Amino acid sequence: MNENRSFEEPYLYYLTRLENLSFETAPAVPGITYTGSDLNVPFFGRRYAVSARGIRDAEGTRPDFDICVILCRYLLMCSISPADREEWRSFRDLKDSGPLTVYFAHEVESAVAARFTGQKQALARAAAALGGRDTDIRADYDIASEIEALPNLPVCLLFNDADEEFGAVCKVLFRPDVENRLDAETIAILGRRLFMHLAVEGGKEQRVPKET
Repeated sequence: MNENRSFEEPYLYYLTRLENLSFETAPAVPGITYTGSDLNVPFFGRRYAVSARGIRDAEGTRPDFDICVILCRYLLMCSISPADREEWRSFRDLKDSGPLTVYFAHEVESAVAARFTGQKQALARAAAALGGRDTDIRADYDIASEIEALPNLPVCLLFNDADEEFGAVCKVLFRPDVENRLDAETIAILGRRLFMHLAVEGGKEQRVPKET
C-alpha cells in the first residue's frame, strides 16, 4: 500500500477518537462482532478489524485512507436502530449534500455508467460479488440491485445500458436514515468506493465451467 504521509495525522486523529468509543455496545448492530480487542466490521463484504490501535484488513494490512475514514465515522456515529425501509432517496436529497452533488454525480454515477457501457452483464456480476440482491424498486431498469455497504446501511444501484437513443445511466440511492449513520461527505466517499469495487469486480474474467 502506498499510503501518503499527509494521511498519517488525520488517521491517528481518528484512532484517538475511537478511544472514547464503547466497543462493547457496537456488536448490537447485526453484522458487527467484537473479539475482545477489535471490532470486526464488514464493508462491501470484506471484513476489517478496527480498534484504537489501528485498522487492518483480512491480511493484516492497513486499508486505503478512505476506507479508514468510512469505518471510523460509521462507528463514531453508530446507530443500533434497524435499517429504515422508507423510500429510497438520491444523494442530492440528503442533508448537507449540496456542495457534493456534482462530485457524486461525476465520480460515482457517471463513472459507473461510463465504465459499464455495453457491459451490463459484467456490472450484474460485480454487484452480485459485492452481495447485491434484488431491490424493491418498482421501475424498469436493466439492473436494480441492493448492496449492503455497511451493517444497516444498504445502497441501491440502478443501471440502464446505452441504446440507439440514450447513453448509459446509473443512479445510486440511499435509505433516508443513512444520515444517522454517516455525514454527507463520507457518504460521497462511500459512493466513490462503491464504484471502485464494482470496477475491480467487473474487470475479473467470468469463469466458464469446464465441460466434463
